[in-house]
Amino acid sequence: MKNETRRSSGRALLERLYNWGIHLGGWDSPAWGDLETYVKKGGEFEIQETLVVGTAHITEEDSSILCQQANSDGPAVLVAYENEYWIQVFLGGDDFVALTESKTFKDLGLSEDAARFLRIGFELGCTWVKFDRDGPTYNGFTTHEW
Repeated sequence: MKNETRRSSGRALLERLYNWGIHLGGWDSPAWGDLETYVKKGGEFEIQETLVVGTAHITEEDSSILCQQANSDGPAVLVAYENEYWIQVFLGGDDFVALTESKTFKDLGLSEDAARFLRIGFELGCTWVKFDRDGPTYNGFTTHEW
């Protein structure tokens, strides 16, 4: 299942909520009633997988490049969003597939480390890779001080 959006039936979610004892503000709250009504009508929720990676795994230059992509006024090569804590890169769509096939990550100036995690997220079927300053670091992968 590469880069497919997972759908979860609302009924499965309701069962998990009951099992976990999450009350959404009480069983009689409007949020719970809305959810229950939606599920009973056969509604499904779109669940998008995200690979979360600590920014220690990318370089400061990678961060700058991804932020430029996020703040581009014109068409960007990567679809990215950023704030002061994280940068999130969209792995869906034909443009991203073309990037992974043509190896243009290097053309963008991204390090092999950043490109590696984008490819890993894509191969795992994730919709997003989130480079988070508080995100996990993974053993066996390069880390950078910045």
